[in-house]
Amino acid sequence: MVLIVIDPISRTLARADPAEPLLTYDDAAATRGDGIFEAALVRHGTIVGRELHLDRFASSARLMDLPDVDRGLWNEALDSALAAQAASGDGGEDYCVRWILSRGPEHSGGNAIGWVETFAVRPDIVERRRDGMRVVTLSRGYQAGMAVEAPWLLIGAKTLSYAINLASSRFAKARRADEAIWTTTDGFVLEAPRSSVILAKGDELLTPDPTLGALHGTTQQLIFSAARENGWRCRYARIRSEDLYRADAIWLSSSIRILVPVTHVNNSQIAVAPEATARIMELFNSAI
Repeated sequence: MVLIVIDPISRTLARADPAEPLLTYDDAAATRGDGIFEAALVRHGTIVGRELHLDRFASSARLMDLPDVDRGLWNEALDSALAAQAASGDGGEDYCVRWILSRGPEHSGGNAIGWVETFAVRPDIVERRRDGMRVVTLSRGYQAGMAVEAPWLLIGAKTLSYAINLASSRFAKARRADEAIWTTTDGFVLEAPRSSVILAKGDELLTPDPTLGALHGTTQQLIFSAARENGWRCRYARIRSEDLYRADAIWLSSSIRILVPVTHVNNSQIAVAPEATARIMELFNSAI
């Protein structure tokens, strides 16, 4: 593991010992979940979808009224982390990089702090890509369009406040599923707690329109871009919960998971498409 600490105010960065404390007791990241992050796959020393992640990171900072993202500084920190990982001899084919920005200590008036860390891809994630996942649908508790109607809900920001996300996953696992898919109170599909949802229907790939109230997935964007260039029709859509049962295939897509087939929805077995999965993965791998 590599850890690089960033001071966005003084525009400095430094290598840190991952075994040593980093945050003060009153840091807003720990006490409030008041911060943002991005996590990406690193393949052969290159961050997959780097610019898409940095775009979303900057957008999250604006939504959260955090300091403007200095892309030069964050790129320097990312490059330092990747170089240190390579120098350690532990930069295999795939690993992960995550970068975080906290509002900082509450009692001192707050000075934002950021950091970049590297870590391994968990073996169970690789297994899920192969074996697929069972999901249950859970209400997100708001109707479609709340990202526009109530921007203070920070629906479009990738924040550190992941208690609801993790609770949703635990709720799903307690019902003998592997993950949840969130829906709106008026019946539209949103996303999974840590993944975008992609459907195959006929000759199209579909994903829920982010304006319904979902985070815009970076890997989903990369997949759509590669698929369009190879003749696939791809579009953002208003997908209803019942459409999940009629899809030709469903996948959960994220930076680390990449593309995981869904095998069951609410204990109902659904169609899977191994050939389509293999083809999409081939297109994704060729595009990065």
